[in-house]
Amino acid sequence: MTTEFSGPTLGLIEITHWYEVVFLLGFVYLFFAFNPVIGVVAVILVYLLELLIDNASARVKWQLVMKSSWIIAAIMGIVNLAALYYLGVV
Repeated sequence: MTTEFSGPTLGLIEITHWYEVVFLLGFVYLFFAFNPVIGVVAVILVYLLELLIDNASARVKWQLVMKSSWIIAAIMGIVNLAALYYLGVV
């Protein structure tokens, strides 16, 4: 996606990407802050997952990425609701 950029614009894109990664990992850590060891393990796993997704979709058109991310989000939402229903929370 960044093959057409160079110089200061590419630098800003890369800084923004790292800002997003750090923000995501900090947000993930907040979910497991009660135990720092579990929090660090979760952050490492999420970072590896982010690297895998980022590298696997390097040449994918953005329309496909958008469509597949909405489908995955919908599936995960349904699984979450089913788990909450099963546990009797809802």
